[in-house]
Amino acid sequence: MATVAFEPAAKTCVAAGARARQLLDDALDRGALAAAAQLLGVCDRLISLAVAYTGERVQFDVPIGSFQAVKHALADVKVRLEYARPLVYRAADSVARGLAARSVHVSMAKVAAAEAALRGARAALQAHGAIGYTWEQDVHIWMRRAWSLDYVWGSQRFHRARMAAFALAPGAPLGAGRT
Repeated sequence: MATVAFEPAAKTCVAAGARARQLLDDALDRGALAAAAQLLGVCDRLISLAVAYTGERVQFDVPIGSFQAVKHALADVKVRLEYARPLVYRAADSVARGLAARSVHVSMAKVAAAEAALRGARAALQAHGAIGYTWEQDVHIWMRRAWSLDYVWGSQRFHRARMAAFALAPGAPLGAGRT
């Protein structure tokens, strides 16, 4: 047969102190930004699935997508998605350029994208009804993805606290063109 031996690796300190904190913050920003971008895609897919299904599903001899309540629910999600999209783009630009406010920009993007995706999951499931939970439709896959991405790289609560700390800090650079 074979023998497996594990040799302890040499200890290496990648960073310590302020540099370690900076690297961790950068990793958090980049991870949360990636999650926010994925949440945009998830929300967009959920809206597409719901619109397609409501155009096909007939009730009372008309597609259910013709009912005002269904239209409004999906339109509300689309508005939230289009609100979140520029926040994610701005956060990506801030991270790429290393702006001082990049962390708050990422937090804004993550919260807005998570809210849109979670609302999209709820609306898509409502539009599909019980079939949205089944394996016959992909809604359940995207819905679970939205739920998990909401907590990846910091929950909404974490990111809201980070935004509040930024806004309430003494001498916070708030105002037009600063946040």
